Amino acid sequence: MAIRLPKIGGMGLLGAAGAVGAAQWAASELGGPLAMGAKDMLRGDEKARTTGAALMEVQAQQQAEEMKRQQLAFLVESNQRRLAQWSPELYNQVLAGRRLPRGAVMIGGVPRTDLLAQVAMRMALGNGMEG
Repeated sequence: MAIRLPKIGGMGLLGAAGAVGAAQWAASELGGPLAMGAKDMLRGDEKARTTGAALMEVQAQQQAEEMKRQQLAFLVESNQRRLAQWSPELYNQVLAGRRLPRGAVMIGGVPRTDLLAQVAMRMALGNGMEG
């Protein structure tokens, strides 16, 4: 006559004990690496957030610099127009690259637009003409 062990949930007592043991083994052996993987995933999310924040900060700085460049270019252009409007003699002297007699206009030659841009830039930055 064979000994019959009681069944738990359709499984024999030894089968249930084996399943519990297997579950405990899996939790102890695999739980650590799985938990480490979850921690790494959280660290990766944190790293991605900090990288994203740094990228947004760099983009904001680039946009601010671009806006400053555009504003400065606008000021230089408007200062060139102001100089031509308010002091045409000085405007012509700067384009000629030398002093001209009063009322003289430069005829021929290459206009010194580089000097005009330099004067307008100094006006925009608030620098004097010394130096």
